[in-house]
Amino acid sequence: MNAQRGNVVWLMLAVLMLLATQLLWGMNQLYISRLSGVHTEIQYLRMTLQALSALDESASLAWSPHTEWQCQQARGGGRACVKMMPGDNLLIVGVDAQERLRFWRRGAYSNGKVHFHSRGWSDFCPYTPEDECELPSIQGKGDLAWRER
Repeated sequence: MNAQRGNVVWLMLAVLMLLATQLLWGMNQLYISRLSGVHTEIQYLRMTLQALSALDESASLAWSPHTEWQCQQARGGGRACVKMMPGDNLLIVGVDAQERLRFWRRGAYSNGKVHFHSRGWSDFCPYTPEDECELPSIQGKGDLAWRER
């Protein structure tokens, strides 16, 4: 009779080990799925920081009044671009290094510097024609509109 109890104990121990293994495997799968979400969120935050930093840095860079886009590399990895619009307004954009995220702002130009309008923020290009919002590509660094520091 004691031999039968010993077999039952071993069987219960094997079932318990199997359940624990399944639980650990499930927790690992949950961890892996959450980790990829965290990685995506970190990438998005990095892109946002680069684009906003480039936009902010555009106020301290020297620009000349042109009706074509001018772009300069920002210190944080993104780039800042400026274009003179009708009515002495500027359209300013900050772009992340991968060119996936853009933040737009309206401003004015005086003495070679950009001055932001207080209510000029936008997540999208505020002008209707798509041509107004088309930026020169990074591959076109040979263009006169592109300047590296």
